[in-house]
Order: sequence, then structure tokens, then C-alpha cells
Amino acid sequence: MKLKTLQLSVITIAALTLLTGCGKSAEEKEAEQRALDADRTVVSSCTFKAVNPIEVFAMSGEDTAAVCEKMARVLGRNPSVRLLRHLSKAVVNMQIQGRSDDIVGNAYQFMRVAERRGQLDNDDAMYATFDVVFKVVNGTDGRVMPKDLNIFLSSMGEGAKKLSDDGLMRSASLISVMKQNQGG
Repeated sequence: MKLKTLQLSVITIAALTLLTGCGKSAEEKEAEQRALDADRTVVSSCTFKAVNPIEVFAMSGEDTAAVCEKMARVLGRNPSVRLLRHLSKAVVNMQIQGRSDDIVGNAYQFMRVAERRGQLDNDDAMYATFDVVFKVVNGTDGRVMPKDLNIFLSSMGEGAKKLSDDGLMRSASLISVMKQNQGG
């Protein structure tokens, strides 16, 4: 009698699972990801537990927490979910493309570029800068990396704060040509 009850329970659970599905649909997952990409709330802490729900494709929760910590150190505050996801996507894509395995180091360099440009108090400006830096890395086929831009902007001093996105991209083109001519 107990065996029949157990079998009936298992069959009932299996039937319910088949009828209701085994999780979220692709559309539901996409909607959640879009919502996270737009979420301007500040990350409560840069711990694995706090950032794990922010999940970024192909990036571990540990790496996301480390990127968050690096951002918080440079910012002097925790980043927004939107900003953390955007930077995390950029550095993990660089890794996937074989540009660099140093996710946290690249995140630091992205942040330093934003800092040199005087943008630490403006999430929208940092977001745009992350886009520009990522485009530079891709557009130069990895010859110009975030660290190169950080060094270049450092040499500009206060002038770096006045450099437009277009000016940064044009400067990166010059850096790329110089590195190519030097064989680097």
C-alpha cells in the first residue's frame, strides 16, 4: 500500500512538472536580464551572496563580486546594478574574445579611465565611457587596452576631463598606430 502511494505521488509530481514547465521561459529570462540592465539601484554589498542574483552570462559570482569590490574602491561607494552589469559584461567579453584573462584588472583599468575623465559621480557618463573603451579594444583588435587608455589619460592630467568620447577614440587610433609601428 505504501509503495502504491509513493508511486502515485511521484507520478503526480512528474505530471505537474510537465504541465507547468521546468522553469522560466526564454522570454521571461530575457525580461529579467533587461530589467537588471536598467536597474539603477545601488548594490547592497559586493559579496557573492549580494551580487550572485545579478548574474552576468559567462561570469562567475566570485568574479562579479571582485569586479564590484574594485568598482567600489575606485568610486568610494557601491556601484549601481546597471553599472556593475555593464562593466562586467565588457570585461567578460574581453576574456571570451581572448583579449585578456584578467577580468578584475581590466575592470580596474576601465574604472581608472572613468576616473581620469572626472566621471565617478555620473553613472551615465561612466556607462558611455565603458562603451567607448570596449569599442577601442575591439576596433584596434586588442592593440589598445584599457590600461593604455588609462596611461594616456594620466599623461593628459586635467585635460583628460575635457576629452570627448570622439577625442578618446581618435587618440586610441593614434596609440594603436604607434604600437603597431613599434611592433607592440
